[in-house]
Amino acid sequence: MNEKVLITGAGGFIGKNLVKAFIEEGFSVRAMDIAFDLLKEPSVMGAEPYVGRLEDIDAVFKATAGMNKVIAAGAVFDLSAPIRVMKTANIDGVRNLVYASIINNVEQYIHFSTVGVYGKPAEIPCRIDSPKNPRNNYEKTKWEGEQLFWDLIKGKPICATVVRPTLVYGPGSKYGHAMFLSIIELMGFKKKKLPVLVSSYKSHHVHVDDVVGAVLYMAKRMDAVKNKIYNIADSTPVSIEEFYKSLLDALGFSYGIPLSVPKTLWDIGIGLFTHFPKFMFNHLNTNIGKKWSR
Repeated sequence: MNEKVLITGAGGFIGKNLVKAFIEEGFSVRAMDIAFDLLKEPSVMGAEPYVGRLEDIDAVFKATAGMNKVIAAGAVFDLSAPIRVMKTANIDGVRNLVYASIINNVEQYIHFSTVGVYGKPAEIPCRIDSPKNPRNNYEKTKWEGEQLFWDLIKGKPICATVVRPTLVYGPGSKYGHAMFLSIIELMGFKKKKLPVLVSSYKSHHVHVDDVVGAVLYMAKRMDAVKNKIYNIADSTPVSIEEFYKSLLDALGFSYGIPLSVPKTLWDIGIGLFTHFPKFMFNHLNTNIGKKWSR
């Protein structure tokens, strides 16, 4: 296979897994991120490293030159980032990448969005066309970027697809599930026993391999995915109790007494959590690091 693929955000959790999978499938991969240090692993895998920022139109033009496909996984996720920084990457970066892809005759463009565009879903099951109500600046800029993507790509001879993964987990993750594991380890340090959280609240997750597998399928089946949007999640949502027990099991903890948490309280907690900037966890991260090294 001689097809050339540009993967943005290639130094991130999902990006590195995409690079690995596409190379293994015989694609020639150009891995783009904002610093060479982030591209060391993709380089070892066999990708061509390309350092550049999405807001730099010249860098984006050079990155897309000669590419058959673009997998746009790059974004600013840090909730502590100023809104202008998020807009620059998540909106202006989309404009630059789409424009450059059109000029450079890219054949296929797969745009990464997020299920966060729905906010708290207005209906269950949450469908592609369910109402959108993004809550924080990340979700808002991703939703604006997704809409801009469709506006720019409309009528152009590019196979365009949007993917909206839910909370992604798997080896190499530094956020989401990895953060929950770290907090539980800190809470139960030396005890190895914690109360079991019980709630009717359910959440949806997806393994990084399934996200990558879906994108690989799309890259091979352009005819089937043109102008489509896909929410990507595991086949079944899990309750808070199931999720929490799986984390305890992974850490070798035993179950303590059940602790019932009303769904309303979960809604409030998650709503607040999605607005917390990263710096608010610095003290917690320091404590986790100290205990982790013991």
